[in-house]
Amino acid sequence: MTALRSDPLSRLRSALDASARLVASGEVDAGLDLVDASLRQARTRLQAPEWADACQTLCAAHPMASLLSQDPFTSHASRRPRGYPGDADLLDYIYGLAGPGRESELGRAIFDYTTNVEACRSVRSRRLYFARLLDESCAQASTPLRVLAVAAGHFREGLLSEAVQTSSVGEVIALDQDSTSLREVEQTFAGRPVRTLHASIRRLFEPGYEREVGSFDLIYASGLYDYLDDAAGSRLTRRLFDLLRPGGKLVVANFSADVPNIGYMEAFMRWQLIYREEEQMARLGAELPLEAQRSACLERDSYHNVVFLSVARS
Repeated sequence: MTALRSDPLSRLRSALDASARLVASGEVDAGLDLVDASLRQARTRLQAPEWADACQTLCAAHPMASLLSQDPFTSHASRRPRGYPGDADLLDYIYGLAGPGRESELGRAIFDYTTNVEACRSVRSRRLYFARLLDESCAQASTPLRVLAVAAGHFREGLLSEAVQTSSVGEVIALDQDSTSLREVEQTFAGRPVRTLHASIRRLFEPGYEREVGSFDLIYASGLYDYLDDAAGSRLTRRLFDLLRPGGKLVVANFSADVPNIGYMEAFMRWQLIYREEEQMARLGAELPLEAQRSACLERDSYHNVVFLSVARS
């Protein structure tokens, strides 16, 4: 049994050795294709504790880690300069709103690869999804819409939303616990109907807090649920649903375990998510009163990696 369990680690070590040679010689795409595939395979075959140990020991100490650190995207994720994974600055790399500075030629080549894997394409697709949701909701509304963006980050979907750019949306409240992110929102959307609210999601549960924030026609959370366990996710879903006005809609997104780049994200970026499929997403809304729902649906992004749960209030 011990020999069988060590075999995936041996194969992973050999694959990383070969990948490092390829990347160092300039064959970046071939080397990183091998890295991605070998990490995906190892993650599937190892038990969770063994995989976690492999990330912290084998991968972190391998020469490949030093090569990958030249990529500002991978380096930023691993360093967590804001103190938590998946911060708004990291997403700006994916959106093409930040890029390599004085990095090496190799670092730029790795950056071009890592920011265009399928997981990143789904992040860009998710951003477009919420921009369109804003526009479609405003177009269908008879009165100016009031919107709550939960864990809004830099609210980059607002840059793609015609309703935000033309100020045809009534008001967007960008809620986030990171004041640095909110300062970016304030600068980017000065003169637009976008207001920031510095608070953690725990504030939403404080007695009487709903009177302070008000009610909303549209509430959505783009990336927050990727970091919430089932108990917290279910509780927050119920709370956000309670903040909807009659006819309002709640939409939350979550990455599924189908995303092919999980191994790389966890091993070299220290970027761990909580993944959910349709059944698990549906359970997040299981405690919502049926009589208060007009409709509920589940859908995926065009790359099939992100699951969206939408619930409309009657």
